[in-house]
Amino acid sequence: MNTAREIRNIWDEIGRMKTRTAGSSSGAVKTFLGLNDTPAAYAGAALQNVRVNAGANALEFAAGGSGDVVGPAGATDNALARFHLATGKIIQNSNAILDDAGLLLLAETANAKMTIGLTINQAANSDEIFSAKSSTIAHGMTTFAETDTYGFLGKINAANGGLEIVGFNDTGPTGVRLRGHGPVMNTTRSNAGIGIIQIYGSKISGTGETNVDAGSNILSISCMTGAAFPSVWLVDNTGATWQSGTGWINEASNVNMTIGQTINQGGADDEIQAYKSSDVTHGCTDYAETDTFISMAKLSAANGGMALNGFSAGAVGVGIRGFFGADNTAKTVAGAAAVCVYGYKISGTGITNSSADQNIFAVRTQRGGATETVVIIDEDGDIYYNGTLVSYDDYDDALACRDAKNVLSNGMAPVLYNQEKLIKMGIISKGGFISNKRMTALMLGAISQLYEENKGFKKQIAALAA
Repeated sequence: MNTAREIRNIWDEIGRMKTRTAGSSSGAVKTFLGLNDTPAAYAGAALQNVRVNAGANALEFAAGGSGDVVGPAGATDNALARFHLATGKIIQNSNAILDDAGLLLLAETANAKMTIGLTINQAANSDEIFSAKSSTIAHGMTTFAETDTYGFLGKINAANGGLEIVGFNDTGPTGVRLRGHGPVMNTTRSNAGIGIIQIYGSKISGTGETNVDAGSNILSISCMTGAAFPSVWLVDNTGATWQSGTGWINEASNVNMTIGQTINQGGADDEIQAYKSSDVTHGCTDYAETDTFISMAKLSAANGGMALNGFSAGAVGVGIRGFFGADNTAKTVAGAAAVCVYGYKISGTGITNSSADQNIFAVRTQRGGATETVVIIDEDGDIYYNGTLVSYDDYDDALACRDAKNVLSNGMAPVLYNQEKLIKMGIISKGGFISNKRMTALMLGAISQLYEENKGFKKQIAALAA
């Protein structure tokens, strides 16, 4: 290049290069090839670029490198460049923005709630906003996603929004799995407890959130049935749960249950169910925690049987109530009552008749340091109770029986044994209840006394007759 001259290269409207020499009009070079430090010809240099040669003393034509591209006259700040066509030489602007902090925006210009991350604005579209694919997946469920898509994110409702997470598994049973890993475990069983995986629910209020309405469902599980997805399990804002079918705990089947709850406690012999209340403090902690008022367990570790336990700081531990709508006054073998107790003997896979004199019902209690039976009803209705009776030998038992009848029936006035004396003897209670055991003892005593008197009379009659 002639260093005595200042060369200005100007591109005109059709792309041809003109040259002019500053300070001189004579001997002007009219073409690029006319310069003394440029290539001699254009032949063989189609689509090549002009560059300074390796010696840094002239210009030359050279093929563009693999990274040599051209772009538009302007672009959006921080926008990611995209290739135009397939030449690999032309780039263009895009609506994908990556700022200096690491925030990537697709079809969006800003997100005030995100510093580093990915924001995608799918405008009015209601299909997938993000999908994950694999060439090893072919689930075939192409009504909802392409067959090699194993998961995608989308809107629940086209107009209202909501996040939908969808997973596809072409051969296995699990479509979506949530996993949580944490170095610190939380064992709190209260409103302050948290878990490795947490699910939150709140109600939108203005630009923030507020408490959910009373009774609102927070979590639901639905299953496709027919053409609908009815809920099969719900949790509301109080923690109450609802489910439409049977509940299984450590068990997989129960052919005798359609809807209910089945618990298999394995080899454990303690409580299988317990009901508590913060109001209760019975203190009987050898048998249950102090706030447990009902527990159920096996009666025998090996043989089974149900032990239904009630705990109370008051006078009643268990109350059995029967509410009925139809009267039954039959005093026959078919008679029923508001509360019925059944006792059956197992035979094979069913039941059979009870053996003669088989005990059907018993009342037991702790007495004398041991659990003893105090009342028994056997299979033919006989009632047995502890045989130790009190003695009324110091009383006129026959007269006491007569007076007791009159007191209890509001008949004639008692001769000797009024209500106060009968209460003191334990025949009746202050509330008018009769002690079956003591009344039996009194009647047996009366019979015994009358027998002895009758025997004495017989001796006297025999002596007079002699």
